[in-house]
Amino acid sequence: MATPDRRGRCHRGYRRRPEWTSDVDRHGGRGHFPDRYRTVPTTPARRMRPPIGASPPARRNGILLRGLSLPLRPTRVWEVRMADRGATGNADTGAIIRQTYLGLRLGILLLVVMLFLAVVIQALAANPACLQHSLSAYYYTSARAVFVGTLCAVGTCLIIYSGNTEIENLLLDYAGYMAVMVAFVPTGVDNTCTVSNVPTSDELTDAVKQNVLALLIAGLIAVVIVRALKVLQLNSRTAKVLLTVNTLILVGLAVFVLTSFENFMKNAHAFAAILFFAGVLAVVIVNAVGFARHKSGELGIGDLLRNRYTAIAAAMLITAGVLFALRAAGFGHWLLVLEASLIAEFAVFWISQTIELGGKVRRGATPRDAGGAQESDSELVAY
Repeated sequence: MATPDRRGRCHRGYRRRPEWTSDVDRHGGRGHFPDRYRTVPTTPARRMRPPIGASPPARRNGILLRGLSLPLRPTRVWEVRMADRGATGNADTGAIIRQTYLGLRLGILLLVVMLFLAVVIQALAANPACLQHSLSAYYYTSARAVFVGTLCAVGTCLIIYSGNTEIENLLLDYAGYMAVMVAFVPTGVDNTCTVSNVPTSDELTDAVKQNVLALLIAGLIAVVIVRALKVLQLNSRTAKVLLTVNTLILVGLAVFVLTSFENFMKNAHAFAAILFFAGVLAVVIVNAVGFARHKSGELGIGDLLRNRYTAIAAAMLITAGVLFALRAAGFGHWLLVLEASLIAEFAVFWISQTIELGGKVRRGATPRDAGGAQESDSELVAY
């Protein structure tokens, strides 16, 4: 049996005992050499370390026992699972995150479709020749459950969804919060058509006051958590200013509810609806700027004007201008057409953005090589 020289090197095909050998070799081998100098016969073909998680081969007196494996200790189940999953864990996480984002996007579209279907079905079932003067007026029809449920669900999805940029993310949170406010504070009763499920004045006042207070308190708690724990790592000054504005709006609404609830009941629905559509329009404009900058590397006027999101934002502004003009001309259902058109244009924007992202989490996040690795954590977690 060969022995190591002073430098610990072995000759004639022998090598040092690796550190992962079993206790059989450590205590059953020759004792006149330290453990770190014990040698075993080997060939160049066997000079490789075992894979992670594999049991080391057993040796007795420096001789490899073929076909027999004595582990150092019992292998735990979770170690085997982690070893098997180590190569694909990141890829699976990336796929789950993308599927979640895609599910949120498709869910918002389906909720919008459900809202339109509920209004159309209710109108056809009651009196096809009679339409309410606004979508909000269908709160006092048999479509109330779908109206309130879809607005709350869409608002929650917009709050949960993280946008491409910090500004878009805050605008989506703001628009989603206002969508829930629109659902909780109904408009006045429209007696143009047959109505149902109309609560008394006291019942409506109590319901709105209690629900709105709960919504405002939850919003303020969320702002405190975000600021105290620094959940949102805001880097741009505009995003920080926008977060401050959103906080001031929440505080102002809370003071308005507590000091002048009657005026709040009269104006809150219209105020929240205007802020919701303004937030949606701002999201579209931010995407128009971001898409133009991403496409050419800089913000050019030509790329901004030849932009799908610019066209959608222009369509929303033109729609609002035309319908306000029709209102001045005496068109009675201008608000119904305006609300339906703006929601439909937002759905077009959402579909267009879904197609642009192509299953990615945010604009600019690209998959890595085809070996199965996906976006890194910094690319997957939208800020």
